[in-house]
Amino acid sequence: MVNALFTQPFTRVKHLTDRQYYAENTARKYLNELSGMGILEKRMISGSAYYLNLELYRILSE
Repeated sequence: MVNALFTQPFTRVKHLTDRQYYAENTARKYLNELSGMGILEKRMISGSAYYLNLELYRILSE
């Protein structure tokens, strides 16, 4: 999970399930919890949920 969150500015449930880190429901639960804590921002784009790490994005854009 840490690699997915801190190496890319965004992730999706599919990214975690394709790598077989987590089952779909578990990945969704963890990402939603991180979103609820303010670590990630959940955005719906074309019907898919993207979880954005805005702080990492800010660091990378400097």
